[in-house]
Amino acid sequence: ELYAFTPDYMEEAREVAFSDPQAALISFRDIAKRYALPIPTDDRVCCLDCSRLIRGRCDAAKLGLMKDTQTEYSPVPDVPRNCEHYSPINRPGVKTR
Repeated sequence: ELYAFTPDYMEEAREVAFSDPQAALISFRDIAKRYALPIPTDDRVCCLDCSRLIRGRCDAAKLGLMKDTQTEYSPVPDVPRNCEHYSPINRPGVKTR
């Protein structure tokens, strides 16, 4: 269980976030600022550097490749993350795992 959340609690949190994505994003950013952790040096990437980010939306989600993710998913583009659907943009200086 993630952070001691039960599956029912996680499902409720998803439903609330999906019902108002803008408010969920603002809340997420506030929480991230409040509990800021050092950025680890790893192979995480930003969606800004992914060719699947099209007009602010994740094409992998649109294609149904991401379980538990709405097809209209708009990720926070500059937050480092691990994503199995990452597809690098061929630009000089862009991290390509």
